[in-house]
Amino acid sequence: MKERGAGMVSAHQKASLKKARKQRVLQAKAVLSGLSGTSFVPRGVTPGRHSVSLDPETMDTRLPGGGLIKNALHEVRPLDPHDGPAATAFLLGLAARLSHGDAGLIVWIRPQAVVREWGLPYAPGLARFGLSPSRILFIHPRTEQEALWAMEEAVQARGVALAIGDIEDA
Repeated sequence: MKERGAGMVSAHQKASLKKARKQRVLQAKAVLSGLSGTSFVPRGVTPGRHSVSLDPETMDTRLPGGGLIKNALHEVRPLDPHDGPAATAFLLGLAARLSHGDAGLIVWIRPQAVVREWGLPYAPGLARFGLSPSRILFIHPRTEQEALWAMEEAVQARGVALAIGDIEDA
């Protein structure tokens, strides 16, 4: 029998991971299917003009405004805390799409506790998402109250294309 190194994964572990991934996809589909197609759309929002498409054939039909409404607050939350990196990757893809063509800063408020647990994004990885690391300003508040204050200031500041806030669940 070969000795497995730290990077080796057994066939049983691969099958378990595949099964867990499949369950998370089914959970996400169940959540999406439960969303109403008649959700609240803010006054003056024209689908396509005031929104960013995610996937016209599936998700956009379930979102108010026909996609993610521009200049609005959106929450991205993993179903399981261990899926935090996947949610971050989804956010980075959205950030690249939403800030494309905008030279403003991306302000990322990531509390110290989150940095201790999850660290910071890898600069070459950010570039692979189409985000210039030089455009991202990280703010590391000590408390949730400081994080909320920083987000409020970021969304009101000129020259900020996008604000991302990591807030821990209460």
